[in-house]
Amino acid sequence: MLLSEGAKRCLTYAFSDLNLKEVVSVCTIGNKTSEKVMLKIGMTKQAVFNHSKLKAYPEYEKCVWYKVENQL
Repeated sequence: MLLSEGAKRCLTYAFSDLNLKEVVSVCTIGNKTSEKVMLKIGMTKQAVFNHSKLKAYPEYEKCVWYKVENQL
């Protein structure tokens, strides 16, 4: 299974079974594979930020936040 197929199934579960209004995803700025999956499943970039829990790891501290809203 492709990463994006699994991610799409997770969104279907989140929206259909859990009735969530939105799903968010965060990854480090250098994790281009995860960012591509987020874009492929319809998520949109919200912000770039310094993650407070990663201060001890400056090379990973800068993160990107994506979001998708329930369209069902």
